[in-house]
Amino acid sequence: MTRAQVQTGDNTLHLGCLELPLGAFPVVLTLDADPFMAELWAHDLRFVETGAGREHLKDAARQQEIFLDYFLANAAQNAVHLLDESYDAILTDDERTLRNELNDFASNVPEAVKVSAAWEPIRRVLGELGAGPDPALS
Repeated sequence: MTRAQVQTGDNTLHLGCLELPLGAFPVVLTLDADPFMAELWAHDLRFVETGAGREHLKDAARQQEIFLDYFLANAAQNAVHLLDESYDAILTDDERTLRNELNDFASNVPEAVKVSAAWEPIRRVLGELGAGPDPALS
């Protein structure tokens, strides 16, 4: 895996040799240890040293920068909540209208079409927008 490749799984984000835990606590990325700050904020924040054990702090700083760029790029483009009913309360009126239109569209597609190869890319996009196992969206 090169430095720019990212993998996720097991509640951990892997960026090269950097592993970041994904969980309930906000994560503070730091290049080196600060035991005082980590102890002071232990109940509210999780500190992750991205430069721990690195010979060259400059490389660790670059890898952290790549991670933050990747994270921001994904956060800015993520619409996985749109078709997920559990996010209804946070949708804007326009997003709710779009969700309803997409659900209506998928519901009106004949079952014979949904088994065709042409439906697969549409099913994939609907899944990326949060469509669950609802038969209308399968």
